[in-house]
Amino acid sequence: MALSMPCDMYDGHWERGHTEEQIRPFFDYLKTIDGYDKEKLNAAIEKGLIFKSTIPLGYGLGSSGALTAAAFDKFYTDKNLDLPELKTLLARSENFFHGNSSGLDPLTIYLDQVLVVEDDRIETIPKLELNKQFALIDSGQTRNTKILVSYYNEQLQDPDFSDAIVQLNSLNEQAIDAVTSQDQELKPIMAQISQLQFDFFQHMIPDTVRDIWKSGLDSGEYFMKLSGAGGGGYFLVYGDFSNLENAYSIIPLGTTRLL
Repeated sequence: MALSMPCDMYDGHWERGHTEEQIRPFFDYLKTIDGYDKEKLNAAIEKGLIFKSTIPLGYGLGSSGALTAAAFDKFYTDKNLDLPELKTLLARSENFFHGNSSGLDPLTIYLDQVLVVEDDRIETIPKLELNKQFALIDSGQTRNTKILVSYYNEQLQDPDFSDAIVQLNSLNEQAIDAVTSQDQELKPIMAQISQLQFDFFQHMIPDTVRDIWKSGLDSGEYFMKLSGAGGGGYFLVYGDFSNLENAYSIIPLGTTRLL
């Protein structure tokens, strides 16, 4: 189960220029997927079309998702798809970058709506007005999502790790319910998520945030969580993190992947 929301502080657009090295292979990859207009993609390559975005790369805020959504909007011929079909297609399109995409980031960006997703069920909900207890903290380094996804899949062979994922999925559902319905208190749920991830996801927690993460757990004032694959970029922080604001780069919440 996932809760995903668009980020209003970033944007992107197409413009002519010198085709970036990564764009051309992406366009060539899209030509192998039925439904993308090969002639338009070839013309885009000839024109040197590039996607200019303000989204930082390798930060877990959907830079590849935005490009995928923009490419679907510009080059896909028949957009009359239901939400599960659209998510599947966008996942296949974004696989170029991550190897195994969920399709959630480009779907959220393309629809520009808050989504709750569970298996094949996709629900759009009104935009959430999150309180000031949520923010993003900058780890100061980028990440390679494909490598981290591969590592995660390898770790699933460990029974202790796979059991932790079962617990984490249950807590994640409780947290999503707490955020969307406010029927239960979020703080104790976030505390458990933060502790579980700290215990089992050390490989995804860079040195630049490990001490901050532990300090939050020890004090109980705030709790941290991976944003997407972790490993770098932004991390989610919840609670009273005012004592961090002078020492670390913290921005108001607006993220492609919340929980």
